[in-house]
Amino acid sequence: MNVTLPKQPGVPADCSGVLDITLERLAVCLDNELPILEVILGHVGRNDLRSKVRSLHGLHLDPAASASDVREIFAQARDILGASLEALRGIPVSRDPCWSLPEDWNAMVGHSGTRVGDIVSCLEDALRASD
Repeated sequence: MNVTLPKQPGVPADCSGVLDITLERLAVCLDNELPILEVILGHVGRNDLRSKVRSLHGLHLDPAASASDVREIFAQARDILGASLEALRGIPVSRDPCWSLPEDWNAMVGHSGTRVGDIVSCLEDALRASD
C-alpha cells in the first residue's frame, strides 16, 4: 500500500489520531498478511476473493487526502477483508487428504483469520469514530 500519513485537514483533532493509527495498521496488514491470505484463498478455490484482496495492494492515499478519502479506503478494505474473514471461517478444520496443503495448514488459516479479524474490527472502530 502506498500511503503517506499526513495530518488530515478538516478532521477533528479527536479522530485524526484514530485515522492515522488505523491507516498505519492497515498498511502493516497489507504488507504482512495479504500474501498469506492470497495463498489460503487460492488453495480453497476462492480466486474471486483472492483478486479483490490483491486489489488492496493498489490502494493509494494522496498526501492531500481528506478524511472522507480515508474513510472510503477504510470502507473498501473492510468490505474485502470482511468477506475474506467469512471465507476463512468457512474453511474446514480437517485437511482433505486430496489437497496438497502445507503441514501447518490449520494453524495458518487460524492465525490469518485472527489477524484479518483484528484489522476488520480496527477499521470498523475507526469508521464509527470518524462519522
